[in-house]
Amino acid sequence: PGHWTPEVVVSRHNGLFRNAGYEIDFAQSVNVLGAQKLKNLLNLHPGDPSLKPDEGLDLGLISDNILELYYASRARVRFGPEDIIDPSHKINQSPSPPLGLTTFPSGKVEKNAFYAYKKLLRSFFVPPSLATQLHHEMDLGSNNWVVRGKLTSSGYPMMANDPHRSQQIPSLRYWVHLVAPGWNVIGGGEPALPGVSIGHNEYGAWGLTIFSVDQEDLYIYETNPADPNQYRYQGNWEKMKIIQEKIRIKGKSAVTVDLKFTRHGPVLYEDKNHHKAYALRAAWLEIGAAPYLASLRMDQAQNWEEFRDACSFSRTPSENMVWADVENNIGWQAVGNHAPSKKLERAPSSTRRRAV
Repeated sequence: PGHWTPEVVVSRHNGLFRNAGYEIDFAQSVNVLGAQKLKNLLNLHPGDPSLKPDEGLDLGLISDNILELYYASRARVRFGPEDIIDPSHKINQSPSPPLGLTTFPSGKVEKNAFYAYKKLLRSFFVPPSLATQLHHEMDLGSNNWVVRGKLTSSGYPMMANDPHRSQQIPSLRYWVHLVAPGWNVIGGGEPALPGVSIGHNEYGAWGLTIFSVDQEDLYIYETNPADPNQYRYQGNWEKMKIIQEKIRIKGKSAVTVDLKFTRHGPVLYEDKNHHKAYALRAAWLEIGAAPYLASLRMDQAQNWEEFRDACSFSRTPSENMVWADVENNIGWQAVGNHAPSKKLERAPSSTRRRAV
């Protein structure tokens, strides 16, 4: 294999998506059930969040197509019997389901875990067998825990961390022991970055699991009927930034594509019939949000206070960080940035709208 390029490093972390799919799911569910009925079916906490959409937002236009490319960019490569070149190795099987789809016992092709949350909300619309299958697909999750020394036979704290990562080639993490002046740390780290994100040094051990934070917002814009590359923002038409890229295709000519961006982020979908554009603003696209890079500080922490300070530099992904050290301290710290738009002044609802 060749040397890693900057593009490879970036692509290693393109799976850090969060809740853009939930915004679509909630919008569609509110459109079907109404805001109050949906709230009655959900356990939303803390507080009493509003599910009422922005005035003038047509939820009937919110479709699964909006995030098709968003999910496709993160989809796994799948191979079926029809992909085997040597005919002598082929077996008599039906073609594999399309990429990103899963065949359930009912025989129907249903969208998999990307849309399972929405289907669970509407479980009374699907057969019980399908609802059970969807629940099984969503029954995943990491776990970690710490126990103080007073409750252990050794008198020292114990920590366990299980991030529930699947076996992959190349693997998301690799085992490494880093020794240098001021460094003596061992554990699992990301090949694209230096440091150890799950491991221990001479003073303490730490682990991580996913902590759900609103790190993505979907923006909906009105586009100019006379120029679809312009979108309305605060009463004015703004020009999208367009970058042309060539995509090489094996056995075919390269294809030139236009990548479009608004002031908030990349354009995911354009509905030219209704003069709408949809863009994503995400915490992981902000400066200083390199995933797991804060592990460089965590690796050198000598006590709980230093570890918490290191955690303050961890922007993405959002995580539950746990700690246990030789001084019998244990701790938990949630890390991660919210979607940047939460800190911005909202534009008037008539010029920029976000799905609920």
